[in-house]
Amino acid sequence: MEAAQILDLRLWWLNRMMTAQNPLREKMTLFWHSHFATSMQKVNNCYWMWLQNETLRRNALGNFKSLTRQMSRDPAMMIYLDLQESRKEHPNENWARELMELFTVGIGHYSEQDIRESARAFTGYRLDMTTQDFQFAAGLVIEWQHQSRLSATATIKVPQGSANLRFANGCVRGVFKVF
Repeated sequence: MEAAQILDLRLWWLNRMMTAQNPLREKMTLFWHSHFATSMQKVNNCYWMWLQNETLRRNALGNFKSLTRQMSRDPAMMIYLDLQESRKEHPNENWARELMELFTVGIGHYSEQDIRESARAFTGYRLDMTTQDFQFAAGLVIEWQHQSRLSATATIKVPQGSANLRFANGCVRGVFKVF
């Protein structure tokens, strides 16, 4: 990653914050950037960091649940928390844990079983490196039954990815039912 690109991105954002027609939106973009923290050192892609900034800005004054769903599909966040590497044979719990612990309900309001099952639900999340967009990998076969505070009992056999995507979206929705 070119240091000049990183500097350009930072200067672009600082200039935008200083000259914006809607300073509240920019302040909230900065707030959400701190909340849904990522790092240029790990993401190593200025475009993805810019894209994340735009996602935060678009959702800065909107619904937190919608913002959280958008962030779960954000390329920078997916790279930062290794979500795109999660597989059904070895679900990566990093995103599920951060989603519940840091981004939404907080420590003590979820179980380790919630983390494991949520991680399984997110295994189909991928980043298409050609288009640099979120995609859901269809064709996963996942079976489980889970009862938690975050979701209703779900017994799912998924020959196509769409039901798993609905369950992953349900995990994002479910964390908001705890409040």
